[in-house]
Amino acid sequence: MYQNKWIQRFIRLAAIVMAVSCLLFFFNRQDVKKYDDVLDSEATNVSKMPLSLSAVNGTITTNNSGNGGPNRHQSSDEEEDTKNTSDPDTKDQQQDSKKTNHSRSEQQRTQTKINNDPIDGQSKKDNSDLSAQQTDQGSGNHQKPSKKINTTDEAGKHQSKQADSKEIIAGEEDHNPYFTTSIQNGETVSQSKYYFSITQKNAKVKVLQTSIIVNDVTIKDFAGQVKLKQGKNTITIRVTYNDARTPNVERSYTVYYEENKLVIRTNLKEEKTNDQVIRFYANAYFNEQQFDVHVELDGEVLVQNDDGQYEASLRNGYNKFIITAKKDGEQVKKIIIMQYEKKKARIHFETDLKNQQVTSAELTFYATALVKGKAIPMTASLNGEMMEEKNDVYFDLLREGKNTVVLSAKSEGEIDKETYTIYYAEPTETSQETVPNDKNGPTIVTDLKNGTQVRGSIKNIIVRASDANGKRIQANGVSVKVNGQGVGFIWDDSEKTSYKLKLREGKNTIVIKAWDVEGRITTKTYTVYAKNVDEGKVIGQATISVEASTVGLKYLIKPTTIDIHEGEKGSYVLDQLLRKYGFTYQNTGTLDSNFYLARISKKGMSQNLRIPLDLAQLVKKSSSYYDETNYDPNSLGEFDIANGSGWMYSINGDYPNYGFSDAYFLDGDIIRIRYTLHYGSDINGSGVKGNNSNGASTTGGNGDAWGKEW
Repeated sequence: MYQNKWIQRFIRLAAIVMAVSCLLFFFNRQDVKKYDDVLDSEATNVSKMPLSLSAVNGTITTNNSGNGGPNRHQSSDEEEDTKNTSDPDTKDQQQDSKKTNHSRSEQQRTQTKINNDPIDGQSKKDNSDLSAQQTDQGSGNHQKPSKKINTTDEAGKHQSKQADSKEIIAGEEDHNPYFTTSIQNGETVSQSKYYFSITQKNAKVKVLQTSIIVNDVTIKDFAGQVKLKQGKNTITIRVTYNDARTPNVERSYTVYYEENKLVIRTNLKEEKTNDQVIRFYANAYFNEQQFDVHVELDGEVLVQNDDGQYEASLRNGYNKFIITAKKDGEQVKKIIIMQYEKKKARIHFETDLKNQQVTSAELTFYATALVKGKAIPMTASLNGEMMEEKNDVYFDLLREGKNTVVLSAKSEGEIDKETYTIYYAEPTETSQETVPNDKNGPTIVTDLKNGTQVRGSIKNIIVRASDANGKRIQANGVSVKVNGQGVGFIWDDSEKTSYKLKLREGKNTIVIKAWDVEGRITTKTYTVYAKNVDEGKVIGQATISVEASTVGLKYLIKPTTIDIHEGEKGSYVLDQLLRKYGFTYQNTGTLDSNFYLARISKKGMSQNLRIPLDLAQLVKKSSSYYDETNYDPNSLGEFDIANGSGWMYSINGDYPNYGFSDAYFLDGDIIRIRYTLHYGSDINGSGVKGNNSNGASTTGGNGDAWGKEW
């Protein structure tokens, strides 16, 4: 019995020992497993460390793909071996890139722990946080960004998380989804100070850190400017984003600094674009000194805009820009090829319009809009104003300099446009020609300018002709022809002869000929362009005023803008103006013929009349009678105060020798109706003789200028 009890105790003890042993073994395995997990974790993290960041020119790289195995993409060495280039600088860069990749790959294989320090071992103090994304000013080194990239600790907190990214981004700078810069890769500059900007493409992704590295030196507090060394420079930009799916991105550029060399700077790039109209800057530098450049697009000269930039309209396909600069006989040239690929659209414009530079102000072209071969309504505008169309033909006049033509059509809610740029340079005035070839031929002076544009069909001109001795040649020694047809004069006096030109639509040729008593002839030829408008329609606006400053009243009607209508005589304009402001008037002749403004009346208009003392003395001395009390306080007209008093008018500073009924105002004209005390001598109108610039003959006085305008 006792024996059985000892056996039972032994069995129980053995069971307890076995249970304890099992428990110890189990807990021991858990510790081993934890240790193995730690080792596995270290090994895994080592495989997830970033690959060395490539410095291969033209490539944007991120951290390595895969799980520690080979990269899914072609290696840097394999990629470099497939490139065939003869550029020695490119070869040097490729060799540097290979060495860097081999060195960093070897360093990666020996690395055994995660480095949680900032990129490349930089201290947090040296790292920068782009607190606000910079915007590309579109001018590269032409403008200086002022915002600095500040330091932050946030980048370090997310560094390990960002290191898990495994994607590699490669391709052209402007096609990557991260950022672009205004740096012109591979360019040569002659200034050590180099300015550029960075543009982030995705505003939704926060930038944690941006590092600028120039020749392996990190730039602290980057403010858009770096300093280059002589020769080759490598500028590296690294950006860290606060997004686990977005990798750290790096791009490297090569810029050459060569002192004492003429170089061309431009933000124009060799690229493919869908934008038909582009703007760019271009200039040349020799160290700090700037030089002008000559820019051509497919043989057509481009003119610099007022803002210092150039604008070009691209044609479908390849467009060749040639930029040249000269200094002391040295010439440098830069050729840039851009490819314009028009966006596929339902609408097709068929036109003979093209980008060009012309010396004729006439613009005539054919244009129609088609959808699947069927014509649809369209419009054309010139410098923002709609053009008139007849049978798909458009006509208008170009202004001097740059002109923009836009063709536009709409189909099923879709609007398509084509833009063309035309530069117009006014032709120079033809030189005097004498027949026979005699230097002592007559002289012709006129207010007509070659290349003049007229909106309307009527333009008045003046002609002053004189012989070699300065003697006035009257109208019987002068002829004026418009498109081969003779023109009669409006008025002829001892100072000048006035003519009324009747213009046709488009180009008009005006020939002015003068001959002296000895038969010597001088001929001048001018080209005038007209945009005809139907009778009565508005052709523009003019500014008109009524003034009596010579008697201390200054403005009776302040300068005001009025509409000018085709075929409207100046007498009708005056009549409407005076009535509008409550004046009545007296005149001779009619509104249609020989109109002369004799007097303007309005209650109390002259009650404060006061003549300046110096003017009163001159008028009294020069007049046959003078009486400062001889006027009506409710009116002002001819023969008040002095015998040479009355109303005159000027157009753009010149006093015509014809009356209001023969005047035809044009767009932009400035008309001043002024009161004179002595035949215009006091208002700079003394050169007008014969009809007092108001339709009546001048009587008395010598009309000499007094050297002052009251």
